[in-house]
Amino acid sequence: MSEASAHKLSYVEESTRGTTPTNPQFRALPDTRTTLALTRDTLSTERITGDRFPAEPRSGAKGVSGDIPADLSSRAYDDFVASALQGEWVDDVGAAADTITLEEGGTPSTLTAVGDSFTTPANGTVYVDSIDAKLQEVVLRFEPTITGPSVYYELFGLDSVTIDSVVFEVTLYTDGQESATVLAGDTRKSFSFLREFSDFAGGQKPFLLYNGCEVTSWNLSAAANALAKSTFTFWGRDMVGPSATAPANSSVAPAYETEPFDTFSGQLDIDGVESCLVTDYTITVNNGLAARYAIGCDTSQDASVAQSIIEGSITAYFEDAVLYEKFVNETSFALALTLQDSAGNKMVITLPNLKVLSGTQPDVTADGPITIVVNFSAHKDDTLGSHISVQRVYPV
Repeated sequence: MSEASAHKLSYVEESTRGTTPTNPQFRALPDTRTTLALTRDTLSTERITGDRFPAEPRSGAKGVSGDIPADLSSRAYDDFVASALQGEWVDDVGAAADTITLEEGGTPSTLTAVGDSFTTPANGTVYVDSIDAKLQEVVLRFEPTITGPSVYYELFGLDSVTIDSVVFEVTLYTDGQESATVLAGDTRKSFSFLREFSDFAGGQKPFLLYNGCEVTSWNLSAAANALAKSTFTFWGRDMVGPSATAPANSSVAPAYETEPFDTFSGQLDIDGVESCLVTDYTITVNNGLAARYAIGCDTSQDASVAQSIIEGSITAYFEDAVLYEKFVNETSFALALTLQDSAGNKMVITLPNLKVLSGTQPDVTADGPITIVVNFSAHKDDTLGSHISVQRVYPV
């Protein structure tokens, strides 16, 4: 019997939508909850069989759908956020990456950043996979010259490791002010997901591989004195498996184990003014992905995509009529949410042009403080060039 504690979930970005990369380098997720699954419609026949027993149905074309819920945190879900907005992360002006000084066989290098590489004695290449200077953690990735899976090495502090007979030692960390922003656009990003039920008995088929998966909707919600909750809903094209083995020459990088964002370390701004009146909020980004089936094909073509629709609500104590007047007078307002963890990592979500929708009213249904629910939709801001921006900040 498989247990949830043994379930593993990882992903890799696809270069071609719907195709798992060759020798895929998956990234483990810190939270393995998911409902990602193969979908097939039931095609019922109208045959009358001459007795009381119904004719057997058929299964329709294949697809993939499901959710990945998460306690939102820095780094771990940045790729999914970009997929939800269909945008690209762009470094902010003045941003500086974390770097390290790495000795290769006793010879110091210059400051080394993520993506830099070192050639070992004819057997492969060592890459700097990730750096967290604040926590003093480094992951090195060894890619052998011959066909084979990559191997990952985690180093903590001023640590060393021998890779392909060469000693690599971290001697210095330099903490940079890393920050980047993504806007909504039309750059689609898809993934292959690998699920492993690692406690299956030997000889069974523990691997399920889903490809062509894009974020069709992203929901972010939070309440006062709580963690920020997020759900990424995916649309995908196909599943491979169940299989006895993972994809050929695949590897899995360690998850980004950053702690979840809470709702009391950051702040919430309304029209540029910090507010301590909001008790909860919810925001949903919807891309409206839909299957495009064709005769003779048992999977969908590339999904059709609709407009980027953003809707949500905030609930605030009814201290004055300022928010309610925006509904009465059809006035726009701006909202900025700053999520933060105890290490100072931040995600800032800015909605600069919100229209208040129907249902906004200060109901009184019981004793206690009166609150007002403000429903809204997001629209393009000409200065920003988008209706939403998401900024990630890893401060010094």
